[in-house]
Amino acid sequence: MKIKTLIQCVFWSLLVSLLVPACVPRFETIRMTGLPASVSQPGTPGVDVGTVLANARYQVQQVLPNSYLASFTFSGKCEGLPGLHGTINLRFIQVRSGILRRQVLSGAASVNTIEETMDLRFEDISAYYPSTVPLVLDDGLSVAEVGTIAHKYIATLELPNCDVILTRLEETWLVVCTQPGSGVLGPRVCEFEIDALTGQIITAEQ
Repeated sequence: MKIKTLIQCVFWSLLVSLLVPACVPRFETIRMTGLPASVSQPGTPGVDVGTVLANARYQVQQVLPNSYLASFTFSGKCEGLPGLHGTINLRFIQVRSGILRRQVLSGAASVNTIEETMDLRFEDISAYYPSTVPLVLDDGLSVAEVGTIAHKYIATLELPNCDVILTRLEETWLVVCTQPGSGVLGPRVCEFEIDALTGQIITAEQ
């Protein structure tokens, strides 16, 4: 009888030790706004994406240690593309694994490169089945080079001043132009991709 009781105790102890990691704690949404943000190297004009990324990563990792970059977008006016004058949106991901479920936490940084300020939002996005694939930005053309290429191509389309969103995909950059003042969700007036390695313009007709 004592042996049976001992076996049961060991069984339940093991079961609890396996299930406790699955019960990840609830993560409350955190918002921070208007933080000062460095967008360029000292004494150097223009927006430096490496500086923006390093500053945002540092801030995010204060809350989500060991998080990594998962998405990058730039939004603003089309004429702001060459200098990246607008808003750089970065999403960092931290994955907490358990036996029964995993928790995906997001640290989103929105950097206004004109006002040099940053807004942060931390939240649990596990329910949205987000991609957790790390994003590598330094495997091709720089963001500034891509912005210049996009600006030159948009100029050939003879569009009026437009709004634009530039999004890094796996092997290309997606460029979407919308009507002036309509923002990223406005009526589209152009859409094309740029090869991240070669800078080649890829249109729907190709």
